[in-house]
Amino acid sequence: MMKKVLFTAIAGMMAYGAMGQACVPDVNYQPTSETGAGIKDLPCAVTNEPYNESTTIVIPTEVPYELGGNTIDVTVCEVRIDSITNFPQSSNLNYTVYYNNNSVGLGTWIVLTQGQVNRACVNVGATFTSSYNDSLLAHGQVKIGLTGCGSAFPVSFTALTPDGQPLKIGFTVGTGAELANCASIASIEETISNNSFDVAQNYPNPFSDNSQIAINLTEAGKVNFRVTNLVGKVVSESSFNANAGLSYINVNAADYAAGVYMYSVTANGKTITKRMIVK
Repeated sequence: MMKKVLFTAIAGMMAYGAMGQACVPDVNYQPTSETGAGIKDLPCAVTNEPYNESTTIVIPTEVPYELGGNTIDVTVCEVRIDSITNFPQSSNLNYTVYYNNNSVGLGTWIVLTQGQVNRACVNVGATFTSSYNDSLLAHGQVKIGLTGCGSAFPVSFTALTPDGQPLKIGFTVGTGAELANCASIASIEETISNNSFDVAQNYPNPFSDNSQIAINLTEAGKVNFRVTNLVGKVVSESSFNANAGLSYINVNAADYAAGVYMYSVTANGKTITKRMIVK
């Protein structure tokens, strides 16, 4: 009887589906798994805001596999996704995989190019309408070969994971504090520098509930956050300590009357000011 030993990293690798916007794999993404397989995390989504984000899949063509109590290297020849389930509540959901610049439909075998690491890109689009902190579930199969692809046979994803479950893709949807632990958030990090002090535009903007501001620090330090009206009167001000790298400032619309405000973030002697609109 065969079972999986080190194939887990391929577990999160696919989120395929119907029509979506074409995307390009991130050639700089390198998984840290023993197999060399993996998926770049999808950015978190903000509740009730349009979401259109991509992730990169890295698929090796040789992985360790347990056979008869021994671990051997087997060839990964083809991959097929049959469905993705457990999405949060949403409207206008679509998800599409692109491999070698071509979209791939559900239930279609993807023939991998042997002798190299294969990369695919998945686009997910929707407006997610409820909070969510769970995993998307990918159902499908891979064809593996013991002596090359001529002897390849299909094996279900559930036979290749330690817990016998579908492949899992972690995903979070929310606002404010619900997104505090996100490594990245849709439409925020994409416009912020990661090698200098920078402050992103608050998102969403305008907003009537909660909004977030991503900031990047080159070194740890005290951060001052000040909000003024258009005549320069200070409406609110707070300070906190932050580590080097990415941090988030949560803004609650309930703390402000509807209108236009300027917000300033100061850290390590530098200040960046931007505008936000409360509905």
